[in-house]
Amino acid sequence: MKEEITMGDLEEEIVNEPPASIGRRGFLIRLNRVLGFLLAAPLIYPIVRYLTHGGYPGFDNAWISLGQVDQFKEYDKPELIKFVRVKEDAYTIQQLPKSHWVVRFSKERLTEIYKNGAVEFRDDKGKVFWKNSPDVDLVVFSGKCTHLGCSYRWKEGKGLFFCPCHLGIYKITGEVVDGPPPRRLDQLPVRIKDGRLEVVDAEYKAGKKVQVRLV
Repeated sequence: MKEEITMGDLEEEIVNEPPASIGRRGFLIRLNRVLGFLLAAPLIYPIVRYLTHGGYPGFDNAWISLGQVDQFKEYDKPELIKFVRVKEDAYTIQQLPKSHWVVRFSKERLTEIYKNGAVEFRDDKGKVFWKNSPDVDLVVFSGKCTHLGCSYRWKEGKGLFFCPCHLGIYKITGEVVDGPPPRRLDQLPVRIKDGRLEVVDAEYKAGKKVQVRLV
């Protein structure tokens, strides 16, 4: 015969049940859990950071050299500069092949680039850390098309930058002429120090009308 249990019986059992004592065994179990969490934290942190920050660290505003200023002699003639960027994190060292376009602009075209004044660059806190101005006639464009981040080329005969992936076309000054690019070419921070052209190797999110810096 099935035994019937009423709510009153259950309530009495719950109320009258003595609290469990933690004791030595319970303490050791909790201690093991805490130690396990502390040991796992270094492995969990990179995953959490990747999910919350999209895999990108804070902005690296270090200056890197693209060569001697004197090597860029001709006006209004873009030169592709290739280099390797070493990226280190807690576990790996990566060597990333990169490229940027350097142009020594004539006075007319330099005025066109800076028609709205100096170009400001901000850090990850939104503070201006550098301004490009027409005092320096060398301009550096990121080597990535603003559409999907593909590499683009300089067409000497046409006097235009051309991205073969999706037929994006830019003027030598970076403005979009035709195709899907949502904004002009991304200009990078530049300075001249000890006779060398230096840049901040910033990267921006492709496919956006407004610049969104990633690195």
